[in-house]
Amino acid sequence: MYSMSRMKDTTNLGFLMTYLAAMFLPVCSWHDLDNTDYDCWPIDQPNEYNMIDCGGLQMAWVVRPPEKVTSGQEFNVTFSVQVSDSFYERAVRDNILRFSNASEAKKFCEEKDCPLSWKDANEENCCIHHANIHSCPLSFMKKGGICGPWIPDDGKIVTHTISQAGKMTQQNWTCKVVLFLTGITSMIAHIKVGHMHAALEAKTSVSSTKVCGDEICEPDEGCALCPADCGPCPMSMSIKIAIGIPIAFFCSAFLLTLVWFQYQKQKMLWDESWIINLKDLIKGSAFESDFGSSLSLQKANNTKGSSGADITVSNCTLKHSVIQAGI
Repeated sequence: MYSMSRMKDTTNLGFLMTYLAAMFLPVCSWHDLDNTDYDCWPIDQPNEYNMIDCGGLQMAWVVRPPEKVTSGQEFNVTFSVQVSDSFYERAVRDNILRFSNASEAKKFCEEKDCPLSWKDANEENCCIHHANIHSCPLSFMKKGGICGPWIPDDGKIVTHTISQAGKMTQQNWTCKVVLFLTGITSMIAHIKVGHMHAALEAKTSVSSTKVCGDEICEPDEGCALCPADCGPCPMSMSIKIAIGIPIAFFCSAFLLTLVWFQYQKQKMLWDESWIINLKDLIKGSAFESDFGSSLSLQKANNTKGSSGADITVSNCTLKHSVIQAGI
């Protein structure tokens, strides 16, 4: 009984350890483990795996990006940035804001005026020295990648809005956004506070503004989607083969038939056994005519007697028959 009880305790302990390990294993995702829409990174070399605790800083959408927009459509988004007093304590302790105490850090963030141009703002002269919107079409992202603040603006695929800078007391930040590439786009509201990145994420579906029937064949329309603008699609190879084989068979049969008839014609000309010689034809006709004339003459003699006139007529008839047969 003791051994059985001990085995059960060991089994339960193993199950508990497995459960705790699964709960606390590091998870590589956009929102880490706190189930919020924002995350933070160190200012130097941020990546998908080195997220840090935001420590009292909170971000939220005031005017969230629309779920669906059309390509080229302009819209505004607004996000808020708020911090608690504990943030300044943690920021000083972790060297995010480089001051001797939390009071100085708070005074710097809430009272220090930033340069008029955002290009001149930095972590030394402005609390929030960078604030803008990044957009990353997910179809162009690497598998498993996220639209992080480390992805640069290339002006074509990944785009950044114009940066802003200001105090922590500003709270709300508004940016104008225009998206062009169709598909799902990940957008982040990105700020830099001292030596820390923070980003708030949302997704938007971008659809094409192209209209089928405007007589303009756009690159993303094509003959299959819009034959009215792009014309009918070229015939596929399988259809060409299906049409071509019967035609080729018919033409081949027709040509073979012509060749066969030509061959038979030539064969008849080469084989002269069936041709009757003209001389033989004349002789045969003359013999037939002579035979017939003799009978006629004999009949005439029997009928008319020995009259010279009758014989003369018969001879004339005989000669005429022989001449016609010769012709």
